[in-house]
Amino acid sequence: MTRTKFNTIIYSTLVILSIIGCQKDNTIENTSPPQIDFISPSKEQSFTEDDTIYLKVNISSAVELHDYMLEVKNVNENKTVYTYNGHSDGKSASINEYYIPYVSMDADMQLVLTTLDHNGNKSVQTSEFKIKNTKEELKPEIIIISPSTAECDNNSSLHIQLGINHSWFLKECHVKLTKNGSAVMDFFPNVAHMKSYLLDTTYQIKVDAYADFLLQVSATDTNNIIAEKSFDFHVHY
Repeated sequence: MTRTKFNTIIYSTLVILSIIGCQKDNTIENTSPPQIDFISPSKEQSFTEDDTIYLKVNISSAVELHDYMLEVKNVNENKTVYTYNGHSDGKSASINEYYIPYVSMDADMQLVLTTLDHNGNKSVQTSEFKIKNTKEELKPEIIIISPSTAECDNNSSLHIQLGINHSWFLKECHVKLTKNGSAVMDFFPNVAHMKSYLLDTTYQIKVDAYADFLLQVSATDTNNIIAEKSFDFHVHY
């Protein structure tokens, strides 16, 4: 066998091995997304706030999975209302959780499943469903204890006492006292993560003419439900 023919055989063998090696790597680095079966809720299924929504999803992948995350999103309000994180070293996984719905109005919802396999391939797949608002909007309760009379004396100490109660966590509170339309007291008490709050303070009344006062109180919960209450009184000079 001549050297030229020998070199040709060696070169051809290397080319074949290289092709086989590339095909094997392509199999390992499979980038096709996993097969996702959204079992519950099914696509475009409708629920009410009285329902318990079971979240059932099956995942099947050609390569080993790593992390996966299921989110429930309120499309109308553009916010995530439920998140579940999972991990698997196999090629399949199942999610079986539940979610208690709450919406302030009829809402288009979306299931979002994000997967990440051991090769670093990320996949995002979605399914849509709906929730109908069937429960009356429950607002924070505001009670203005004082002032309680329609008229107050000039140069007196005004006792301001009020309470806020709610079944949900509060987010924000705004207390404002105006005299003839101009603010003389304006502040935001820290009520975050509270379900009740009591304000007890005083304001020294001093006017140089007849004045109309207005006490305004608002409370917002973590679902952005707002309650408002006010009380007006007069001061004679």
